[in-house]
Amino acid sequence: MKISVMYVDDNYQQLLERKDIVAVNFPIKKSMKIFSDYDKIKNKEKLKLKSEIEDIVGFSDPNLDSKEAIENFLVFTYYLLKMKDKLIIFTAGLSYSSIDHYIEVMEVILNSFSNKALYIVKNYPATQKLYDFEL
Repeated sequence: MKISVMYVDDNYQQLLERKDIVAVNFPIKKSMKIFSDYDKIKNKEKLKLKSEIEDIVGFSDPNLDSKEAIENFLVFTYYLLKMKDKLIIFTAGLSYSSIDHYIEVMEVILNSFSNKALYIVKNYPATQKLYDFEL
């Protein structure tokens, strides 16, 4: 399992061009769009996914029922990771604190998967902390 966090000024373009990585939330045609594609998941399936996430992370996360962007990001990323091995996701639409929370939760989720990779492109260079490690 691997999670990498980059910033918009980092060179992530080569990842978008790879056919084995699913692009999510980027302003390009081939990218899956969180806000429209998340709404296509049935409510019953969303509840199941939220429950699975809480079982994995070990606590009830109020962000999963917030009706805000963070809920969409957490659930949709988890949904895709169940089907795909590698994702690159752009965090546009999340607040700074939501991005940090998203990264923390996704680190735990990725630890429960084998052979999965998540590349997160932060839409701001607010901190100098750059994650790039094997789980």
